[in-house]
Amino acid sequence: MNIQNRSLLKHIAVKILVIIFTITLIAPEALAEIKLLYREKNCGLFTEQSLWYDQPCPLDIYADGTTVYILMYSDGEPFIVLDVSDPHNIKKIGEYHKEKDAVWQAMPDSVKGSGIWQVHDMDMGDFESRRLAFIKTTESLQVLDCTDPGNIFSLGCRPGCAIPPGSGSAMVEVKSPYVFISFGSGCRIFKYSALAASEGKAPYEFVADVNPGYSSQYSFDFELSRDKQCLYVAGFFGLDAYTIANINKPAHIFRYENINFPYQAGNKGISVKADKNLLFLGTSRDLRIFDISNPAIPKPLKDDNNKDTLYPTLGPVLDIALYGKYAFLFYGPIEDKQTKPQDVGLEIVDISDPRLPEFADAFILGPAMRYHYNDKQKMALVPEAGLAILGSDTFYILDVSDYIK
Repeated sequence: MNIQNRSLLKHIAVKILVIIFTITLIAPEALAEIKLLYREKNCGLFTEQSLWYDQPCPLDIYADGTTVYILMYSDGEPFIVLDVSDPHNIKKIGEYHKEKDAVWQAMPDSVKGSGIWQVHDMDMGDFESRRLAFIKTTESLQVLDCTDPGNIFSLGCRPGCAIPPGSGSAMVEVKSPYVFISFGSGCRIFKYSALAASEGKAPYEFVADVNPGYSSQYSFDFELSRDKQCLYVAGFFGLDAYTIANINKPAHIFRYENINFPYQAGNKGISVKADKNLLFLGTSRDLRIFDISNPAIPKPLKDDNNKDTLYPTLGPVLDIALYGKYAFLFYGPIEDKQTKPQDVGLEIVDISDPRLPEFADAFILGPAMRYHYNDKQKMALVPEAGLAILGSDTFYILDVSDYIK
């Protein structure tokens, strides 16, 4: 073999090594994808037929390890517990039937099924060694003891006390021993005792009201900072921060109002999530990121042009989950006055450099038939199983393990 041929072979070998090395570096990202494992119509987890839909509709989802708790629009089976440790063999391990406790339906009515529309939101937490679910209805707060998923029972319902009368739809956030409940223009804080409830004593102790002084205009979300010293309230009006270091006297410390330009954050697409030293605010058209290293003064991150970082999303942000270097965005229809259904889906954003968020992947789930209730559509990330579980007009389970390894 002459020198020229040997040189050519050496050159080819070097190129092959470079290609192999490059593939080794980029393959995990290049091959990463979102996969639809199934949707409820094919998995048979919910068996009851609803009044207005072919099947019950998931309303809120909470994940604890590989145990998933689901609140639904459902007359007879409004709360179920799933084991998703094996994504291809999901098992129902617990359920709560409204018939077991008449107080589930806060405002009894002679028409069967009227309670379906009274359930709004859920959050969970550990209170005195018990796993409790706090479920917000139109005029009350229902508490379920889920310590043993196979034996879920009610700890009672507190009608008419949780929020001001006539506040209607509301959300609940739980940080033991406190329960935060939103109302028309703010939130109300209670201290809760599971022991008192089990002994037949009054379990709630009113702590304080937080009122930004604005109407929520149908969009409202709130989140606590990691150190639990600040409460962030996001809505149509903007983003407010309160110090709750003295939880009996929440004090307003910050307001960010730039959300109204160049468009408003309303249209039932808004979500806020705090993680480490960052706060993520999803609006009707974008994702905004704040530095909360000083929790009392959220500072909008700036791009290269010294403007607030705005990442245009595929739709209004209905819910946010964070894991590693990615933000998982459940997005949906633009507003509640649509003449036809619009798509919902999952968008994944690379936030390894939060000042320059980049698109990573997306999966369109299809039209949302329940688009006029899109402020209630929720998502739960299950890192242990590599899943994203989304509740819309139906129930979706997505394999996102490529992004949460």
